[in-house]
Amino acid sequence: MLEPLPWVGRILWEDKVLGMGFVVHSSGLIATCYHVLQDAVGASSFAGQEFTFELLSGKASFTAIASNKFNDKFDLALLRLSGNFPTDLPVARLVASHFATAGAEFQVQGFGTVRDDPSNYRYLSALGKVIGVAEREGLPLLQLKSEQILQGMSGSPICIPSLNNAVVGVLFERYKVRPNETFMRDTAWATPIEQLVQLDSKNLALTEPEPKPEKPDKAQPAPVINNKNITAYDHGIAAESIGTVNIMGGESQKSPPKPPLAYSASNNSAKFEETLRGNFLKKQKLIKLLLACPSIEDRVSRDNLLKEVRKGSLVTRFARNAVDNIDMENIVNTLLAFSGALEELISFIQLKDADTQAFQALETFYGPIL
Repeated sequence: MLEPLPWVGRILWEDKVLGMGFVVHSSGLIATCYHVLQDAVGASSFAGQEFTFELLSGKASFTAIASNKFNDKFDLALLRLSGNFPTDLPVARLVASHFATAGAEFQVQGFGTVRDDPSNYRYLSALGKVIGVAEREGLPLLQLKSEQILQGMSGSPICIPSLNNAVVGVLFERYKVRPNETFMRDTAWATPIEQLVQLDSKNLALTEPEPKPEKPDKAQPAPVINNKNITAYDHGIAAESIGTVNIMGGESQKSPPKPPLAYSASNNSAKFEETLRGNFLKKQKLIKLLLACPSIEDRVSRDNLLKEVRKGSLVTRFARNAVDNIDMENIVNTLLAFSGALEELISFIQLKDADTQAFQALETFYGPIL
């Protein structure tokens, strides 16, 4: 039997459906849109106001108190269930928005305003595809395409079926088109889930997607240059390109250039990758800094570098795009699924661009993350 997602529900005010919400923590935290609550109360301050959270299944409803944790710019707000509610209430899994790659299918379940008298729809579903990231008025957003998203679905979680319905964003707007207008038709916007996590980082956190990314290739032991580990993968770099190598750790005959900063096996690459997965803005900043580096700024040189990473084994996995920003974002997202692969790419960039201002800016950004 088909049933709605057990952690999705409708937000009501005085028995009127305002929009949607979903359970994000076992303590009873409910996520929704700022405008859903603000429009009902008619004031910017709605903290302490009582609303009703009603599961889409119709099996239960609860009193929900609006908290003081909201972000009007990203159109997000949190409520907390009060009174008695099940301690085993299902909770949505939140995963980094970069796992919603361009072309990925998503689904939404929620209330929708439909002109179909006398029929009364308690909830409806919508399907669509992720277009990619977009920036509007300085804010990073997820751009979506769907023919079924309706007014009233604001606050619905953007669920990715291929990731076991993990949530990557919060729906807040459907693009409004004029009659006979085709521009941006069927476009909708969602706030990346990272912004929601930042509202209450004490209770909310991103989790790994299911199924998990393919396990990376087993790393090879790192060669040693003057007693210092360099990149932890066997790149097959010619010795003359980095100076004479002494694997016994003695003095080299020729002083090598500075080894890649922060890319050794002893560094915590997992921390670096986790930071990027959990911070949408930092990842976008990294993409801009990478594209500024001469050795990767154009498509041809970028292709050559990618052939070196993991000896070219990942080349077929990249979803390439003619637009540089989208192309680089797809590359970064793919590399993040393979532990150490992004750092490996950066180490190759350093070998070529170490003396450039562009790489120094990348180094300044990258260093504090580790």
